[in-house]
Amino acid sequence: MSFVAISHQLSAASRNCHRPDTDVAEELFQLGLAHLNADALPTAGPLGVACLKRAAALGHAGAHFELGEAYRFGREVDEDMDTAWAYYLFAATHGHAEAAMTLGVLYETGRGLPQSLVLAHAFYSLARDNGDPRAADLLTELEQYMTAEEIAEAREFSRRRQLQGLFAFPKRHL
Repeated sequence: MSFVAISHQLSAASRNCHRPDTDVAEELFQLGLAHLNADALPTAGPLGVACLKRAAALGHAGAHFELGEAYRFGREVDEDMDTAWAYYLFAATHGHAEAAMTLGVLYETGRGLPQSLVLAHAFYSLARDNGDPRAADLLTELEQYMTAEEIAEAREFSRRRQLQGLFAFPKRHL
């Protein structure tokens, strides 16, 4: 993408930044992805993060997920797993199946988060509920490594989550 094209897109997005509607959030999200993945300009990545942050502020779950990825892997921002977790959590609890899968894997493996098979189960269940076709198989496989008590706790946790929403999830560290 050329400098001129990027400039025109940024100008258009900036004019629309003050309209808090879904179209603007989606436009900023797409623009953020384009910039984050562009190598045309040295400033493209930071502009991409800025656009994603604005889309996230407007409630765009995909932007939250992409920012989680950016903070997890240190793409154009300092690596920060606490911040990544917060972005993933918002996305997962707002219908983003891939964010729920990511949290499930992170809790199952203990990479970047404290290992918890109960929370891995809860996030795989959420991913399944959000439509991820891989989640059911991962739940079945995970349950082979869990005790009956852990499975019961995980199912109760998921039931509470359905009743209470976002607030059923504990802070990052148990």
